[in-house]
Parts: sequence; C-alpha cells; structure tokens
Amino acid sequence: MEWLEYIQCGTLIFLTGVLFLLVTRRDRKPLAAARWTGHGIDAASAVTRVQQLRSEFPEIAHQHAHVTCRHQLKVLAARRALCRLSYFRHREPAPVCVAASEEISETRSS
Repeated sequence: MEWLEYIQCGTLIFLTGVLFLLVTRRDRKPLAAARWTGHGIDAASAVTRVQQLRSEFPEIAHQHAHVTCRHQLKVLAARRALCRLSYFRHREPAPVCVAASEEISETRSS
C-alpha cells in the first residue's frame, strides 16, 4: 500500500469512530410525560347516545333491502372466470402411444 492509501484508511477509521461516538453519546432527551388530571372518562354523556343508537338500530337496519341478485351475479361472474382458466378445463391427455390411447378410451367407455 502506498502512503496515500494509509492516509485514506486512517481518515476513514477516524471519521467512523467520531460518528460512532456522536451517535452513542448524544444527549437523549426524555419524552415529556403526559399531563394526568386524575380523572377517568366521563361516560355519562355517551350513555344516552348509546341507548338512542340501540333503540334506532332495528329501524335503520331494515330500511335498506338486501339485494341478493347482485351477490348472485358476482358469484356467477367469478365461476365463469374460473372456468376460463386453463387449469380447470377438461382436456384429454396427449397419448404417448397408440396402445395407451386405446386403453384410456376403453376405461372411459366402460
């Protein structure tokens, strides 16, 4: 190695050491503690709203008719898409020889 390479390696090692010291020794400020007032959640205002929602739920749920045709159309479209895939197509195996193809046709016919 020439002197220039020694100087470059030394400089690199020195700068890496300085960076390591700066990262490990920097002052880490603790997070500010959240101010705790000592009170829990006041649920009194939420109780009336929850009761109101519970009483209105059956009315809201039955207002919208459930359209089943849309669901059936999506299932039908998915079935058609799957049937078009090559994995699900019924294909005849390519005969290796004439005797093998004759055996296949005999087993299927019987």
